[in-house]
Amino acid sequence: TSILQGFTHGGRDFALRGSAKILEGFQQKRDAEKPFFLLLHTYEAHDPYGRDGHPWPKLPVHPGKRSDLDLDAVTEPWEITKHYFLDRKARLDLIERYGPAVTKQVIQYVHGGYRDEPRPDVAADLREGYEAGVAWVDTIVRATVEQLEAWGMLENTVLVITSDHGEAFGEHGILAHGRQLYDELVHVPMVLAGPAPFDGGRSIPGGVGLVDVLPTFLDYIGGAPLQGVQGRSFLGLLKGEDAGRPVFSEEIVNRDNTGEDLDQMLTSVRSARWKYLITFDRLAGTVIEEAYDLLEDPGEQSDLCAGTGRIEGIAFDPAFCAAVEQARDRIWGAAQQSERLYRSPYSGGSAQVTSKRPKACGK
Repeated sequence: TSILQGFTHGGRDFALRGSAKILEGFQQKRDAEKPFFLLLHTYEAHDPYGRDGHPWPKLPVHPGKRSDLDLDAVTEPWEITKHYFLDRKARLDLIERYGPAVTKQVIQYVHGGYRDEPRPDVAADLREGYEAGVAWVDTIVRATVEQLEAWGMLENTVLVITSDHGEAFGEHGILAHGRQLYDELVHVPMVLAGPAPFDGGRSIPGGVGLVDVLPTFLDYIGGAPLQGVQGRSFLGLLKGEDAGRPVFSEEIVNRDNTGEDLDQMLTSVRSARWKYLITFDRLAGTVIEEAYDLLEDPGEQSDLCAGTGRIEGIAFDPAFCAAVEQARDRIWGAAQQSERLYRSPYSGGSAQVTSKRPKACGK
């Protein structure tokens, strides 16, 4: 399926730096008397970090030297990763020299290599490049919003700016957007502006997820709710009528996306105060829990389950406990099914789940 599925028209060049042409075309085609929905998607904040050497406009891919990088001097995984993330021209040279293997090496380094041999200096360089790129994208977003406003397209219109994931710089032993569910990757911005209740310049502390955006706008326009969707409207939160809800995230960790012999299912639950993570490791046959008090430990560095892997004794509120049990149902269901059906492609053996499901949260 395509990101354009269901739209009346669209284009595949999602470079926001080139949005002026896209906006002009949309302005000419739309019926000013009818409501509209416009999606602008961009990769500009994505790696390679920063403005210099970014893929828009596309750089030539013809053979020959493109960067000043001495490929013979760049041999360590951390060196290759640094240049791969900070300079697209160098990335193309590396790919030309080593082929697809260089991308696999970078994936393995950002997930496991950095954890085993951390290089804080590399993480700092990548963070600096990323933040410079985000600052640049901020100016692009501002110009785009100003153009929409100049055309009168923001009158009686709700504007949403959000992101699909964050980026890590060594906080939990990985770089980039590796396969984890800590806040540096899953706690993303959501900025809304428009008529009430999307006005007022407020910061809303309650939990919402990206899956809640569509139900919210269907609710806002009085549309019929969609069946089978996981999200729910957060209009009540914006109006001060409820406090939001715990938010779920999920991830799969395996050799294909990390380069390591791993096979794990991860689920997390987050509220304004608490963070819960549960990991089913098929190869080890274990189910491990983590918990963090985000008010006292926003960086998720002090696991309240350290040494036990279980959350007994933590005073979660009832709503959070209910969400924890949902996460447990998913993971323990997969674990029990694995004991019956699963054979690891990495070890060749059947999964034997050694952990036992703990007592109910809050008991």
